Amino acid sequence: MFFSLVRNLVKDDFYLNFLDMIFRFSLVMLLFCSCVLTAQNKEVRTQPSDVTVFLQSAKVTEIAKVSLVEGKNMIKVIGLPNAVDDNSYQVGLSHQALLLSVTPSTNFLKSNEYTVEEQKLLDKKKNLKTDQKFLQAEINTLNGELTLIEQNQKIGNNESGWSAEQLSTLATYYTKRTLAIRQSLVRKSIEMENLNSKLHDIEQQIKESVKDKNVNRKEVLLEVQSSKALTSTLKITYVINAARWQPFYDIRAKSTKEPVDIITKGKIYQNSGKDWKNVNLSVSTYLPRANQNRPILNPFYVRESVGNVLLEQVNARDLQSYSNSLMLREESDALEDVAVTQVLGQQLNVLYAVNGQQNVSTNANGQTFILDKQSAEAEYVHHSVPKLTEDVFLLANIKDWQSLNLLLAEANIYFQDNYLGKTTINPNTTLSEFPISLGVDERIVVNRRLLDNLRSTKLLSSKKVDNYSYEIKVRNNSKEAITLEILDQIPISQNSKIEVLNVESNEGDLDKNTGSILWKKDILSGSGNTITFSYQLKYPKELQLQFY
Repeated sequence: MFFSLVRNLVKDDFYLNFLDMIFRFSLVMLLFCSCVLTAQNKEVRTQPSDVTVFLQSAKVTEIAKVSLVEGKNMIKVIGLPNAVDDNSYQVGLSHQALLLSVTPSTNFLKSNEYTVEEQKLLDKKKNLKTDQKFLQAEINTLNGELTLIEQNQKIGNNESGWSAEQLSTLATYYTKRTLAIRQSLVRKSIEMENLNSKLHDIEQQIKESVKDKNVNRKEVLLEVQSSKALTSTLKITYVINAARWQPFYDIRAKSTKEPVDIITKGKIYQNSGKDWKNVNLSVSTYLPRANQNRPILNPFYVRESVGNVLLEQVNARDLQSYSNSLMLREESDALEDVAVTQVLGQQLNVLYAVNGQQNVSTNANGQTFILDKQSAEAEYVHHSVPKLTEDVFLLANIKDWQSLNLLLAEANIYFQDNYLGKTTINPNTTLSEFPISLGVDERIVVNRRLLDNLRSTKLLSSKKVDNYSYEIKVRNNSKEAITLEILDQIPISQNSKIEVLNVESNEGDLDKNTGSILWKKDILSGSGNTITFSYQLKYPKELQLQFY
């Protein structure tokens, strides 16, 4: 019934035109829906534009242009580094596009993308491995034949022997064939060594060239609402742990009459798998930490000691949250992102903005950047500890060093354009002036000796008294007057039976807590000075002294 009705309808031209119109309309709608779906589900690759490198991580901002249709849009940002902290994503869109959701994911099915040169290396490696297999098959065959011949050297049988002619023929065959096999094995062995060497070189080159594959598999799916069709700038920021920087310094002093130049340098390492090309680069002294909770000082209890129980104990109920630190009285303000074009001291860190756009490749070698150059006023003094060494060191005591924002780092020392060696900058000090060693000045001579003629021992009833006297001689062979600090010491008694008496420090500054004596002398060029100091030790005569 239905098919007969259709046959009657199609005979009419009107219905044929009507069906044709419906078909065309459906086709147009299908194409339109396909275009809409394609527009609403976009894959976008962003490129790094701004990078701030911290001491143990980095904050990276990437951007891209995206076309949005009216309504909801699903945008998938692909090719992000594997080391991204998924909790650190920050996403921004221009032109009032509304971000509805952010969903991080990892694409484990993503295939590697190799350059033409990288693919050539991989193909060459594959061909060399194939050659290795064929060559090894030939070696195995030759070894098998040689084994077969050597295992069948027994000739003749119990019934009849071999004629002389047969023996001669067999011996000739054995000699020629085994020799040919062994020579062939030597040649094959050399070929295998050459193949192994080539394969090793190729693998090293591949390791250097394609080591960062499989590292850009992170993706972020963004749901975006747009009031109209437009092109928006997508900005995505994340923190990555596969990057860091290491500070070090060049400390240069031209003479003892001029300020010290301190050049701050930073070596940046990044192994994210994604090159930073033409980025605005900043370096920060900030050290992000996983735990930003302030320490809490809990009650501290004491009770009577019982058996092996310690007298002082921490409350066990709060042991997990106990911190050996004073409770912070005020919360620290959150770190703000500040765009700078110079060295900027923030509340929690110092930020260095590297001039111009920079390129930092993803590799393990690191790249060095000059971050800052400062001049600091310094007082130059010579320093000697003759009890330990007769070397005299030139020190630059840096004034107002707290304003230099120094970090714990290694420093290269230069004096009068000569490289002297390395030292360590350790700013964790409360000194008002920061001492930096500029190396040994061999023109200043210091000698220390025990004056034997004044060394004596006296017996007083049950007590014994030892007298010690020392002489320190100094000579300035330089062409300039110097200020020399000389540091020595007397012993400190930790036993009430041992007394340190009659200390003569010869105008030296004696610190009774440490036993150190400091002399500060101005010595003219070509002149010298002599310092003496002495002390007595009084103790029971049956005691044996030990110095440590």
